Amino acid sequence: SDPDPKLLRILQLARRIRSVVGRTLQLSREGTLNFSLEDPGALLQEVHDEILERARTRGVELVLDIAPELPGAYADRTLLRAALVAVAENAVDASPRGSVVRLQVRAGDGLRLVEFRIVDSGPGIPKAMRDRVFEPFFSTKAAGTGLGLAFARGIILGDEGRIQFSDEK
Repeated sequence: SDPDPKLLRILQLARRIRSVVGRTLQLSREGTLNFSLEDPGALLQEVHDEILERARTRGVELVLDIAPELPGAYADRTLLRAALVAVAENAVDASPRGSVVRLQVRAGDGLRLVEFRIVDSGPGIPKAMRDRVFEPFFSTKAAGTGLGLAFARGIILGDEGRIQFSDEK
């Protein structure tokens, strides 16, 4: 009658994983994306909610910054959300305890484009490794698979978007 919140969270994540894997398989078989007009602010709120517990566990504060006027974004919602989660998880994992990760969305080019930004305060990526950030199986983490950013890049390019990183260190 009163389900355990941890169990509900596990079920929620399992459903998301099933959805992402299903969409990825469909994409590989059919080569098509399921574009729909999405609310970028609501999408980023979902990303925030999904990684909030991970951030708390690591002692990182998540700050959600959604611009007031945003155009809708045509995207494959399931896959774009998965891409944003992958990038945000990397940001949280790279950030030291007590730091902040900012999840931002803004309009660009008037109200024609949407720009998502995920800003962390991690140590940065060594210059010698920067060209490899989006390569499959490349990771700077000891236990990393190196698939998160490569997956995110593929999704975003498939949505006719652009992904880049900057390192101010």
